[in-house]
Amino acid sequence: MNYLRTIVRNLVITRVRKEGVENTAGSDFEAVTAEIADDQVSPEENVASREAMKRIVDAIAAMPDLRQRQAIRMYHFEGLKLREIAVHLDLSLTRVHGLIEDGMAICDRVRKEGQ
Repeated sequence: MNYLRTIVRNLVITRVRKEGVENTAGSDFEAVTAEIADDQVSPEENVASREAMKRIVDAIAAMPDLRQRQAIRMYHFEGLKLREIAVHLDLSLTRVHGLIEDGMAICDRVRKEGQ
């Protein structure tokens, strides 16, 4: 059964690839490749992103509620789940969610002001 699944999957992949090649046949190379996104970030975008991140990190550090700062750091930078943060800070799950939500509203405002 797995063998048949593998065969069907490979046939589908081959068909999709073939259709992709056929759709670009006879097209202008420059026009087709212009639609492909460039993965490189421009130096200006890189600097702007770093400045925005610095403003956001500064905004988090300036938050008056220590628990809010800790909750945001644990959630967004350390990857902890809300339940884990609630246990660590000895708060309810609802309170932790509220702290993070309010803190992110502040961060979003700071980000928009910098644009």
